[in-house]
Amino acid sequence: MGIWDEQGRAMADAGRPYADAADAEITRLKADLAACKEGRAKDVAALEARIAELEAAKPKPPAVTAPLKPGLRGLVTTDPAYVAANIPYATFASWKPRWADLEPTRGNFNFAPIHNQLNKYPKLKFRPRIMAGTHAPDWAKQRSGGAIQHVPNTATGATGMVPRFWTENYYNDYMAFMTAFAAEFEKHPQVVEIPNSLTTTIYAEPFIINADPATVTRYWNAGYRFPLVQTNLMRSVQDMMRLFPTTRISLAGHGKWERIIDGKMNYDWPSLRGAFNELIDAYGPRLVIDDHGLGADDTIGTPQPRAVATGWYNYMAGLQPTDQTYGWQFTPKDYSMEVAAEMGVKMGARFLEFAGFNRIPEPKRQQLHNACIANGKDKP
Repeated sequence: MGIWDEQGRAMADAGRPYADAADAEITRLKADLAACKEGRAKDVAALEARIAELEAAKPKPPAVTAPLKPGLRGLVTTDPAYVAANIPYATFASWKPRWADLEPTRGNFNFAPIHNQLNKYPKLKFRPRIMAGTHAPDWAKQRSGGAIQHVPNTATGATGMVPRFWTENYYNDYMAFMTAFAAEFEKHPQVVEIPNSLTTTIYAEPFIINADPATVTRYWNAGYRFPLVQTNLMRSVQDMMRLFPTTRISLAGHGKWERIIDGKMNYDWPSLRGAFNELIDAYGPRLVIDDHGLGADDTIGTPQPRAVATGWYNYMAGLQPTDQTYGWQFTPKDYSMEVAAEMGVKMGARFLEFAGFNRIPEPKRQQLHNACIANGKDKP
């Protein structure tokens, strides 16, 4: 019998990382398989069968039993000072620290800016949106194979230098940073949610590219392939869930998954819906879903089951009876923020995020806050 048969069950019963034993034997067997000389078909078949047996036998890690930290509720500001002065009833805030500032050189972490923010506003719970993409450290961009100039296809977004976020080096560097961040803040009661920014470019949303044709060509020539991007994003959520068992992980969705296929831009809704469905099925309320562009000129979503939803806002509105925490961030435009906020509330938003909410007067502002709280009542 192999290592897994003899030791793995006991390791599992003891609560240790029991899958490591199976992985170790699989690695050894694969090395043996590679060493088999041509013509030893019987040995090859036996090794392949044993590897398949081990892969199938590995049980999943036990479910997390620790309680989740609170999910975002009500008005969430990106300006904590504004909350302290103007929205005393709000208890959640968000801000955008840059990965480049927190790990200026590889393996050397500076978490003082995070601690300073938490200490300055001890009554608030935070979602630190770690900005990667163009805000990744230069050393990480170089290790990814070199940065790519990203020029947006619209006036929205500033030109920046983006790492090759589909590469294994970049994935490993990003997850090494998240491992250090988790060691520092997973148990901190004020850090309640961490967004996943692995595949971001010049935007904070992992599913947006919005690049001009020359930039699309640069990405393609640099090795961008959608299957790599898709695989890395999905496994990064899995790894972050492992690193943050009580801190929620969020993804900023979009109307479609913007992809580069055969060197050309492609926009696909079903692939985005499928990704979120897979993640919700796997992680339930540990996954937070948000959108960054709700405006008064948008069409309010009609609630639809997530398996068949025909659009992003229909999908989000259809989450109302579920345990998911979800909400909207507003894009600053010349529109009535009050109208947009009311749309979000009608679609079941548990939270609404913006800088100061100064465009919404009282008492309407607190009414919207209370409505979001009510939307999330009795939800984990």
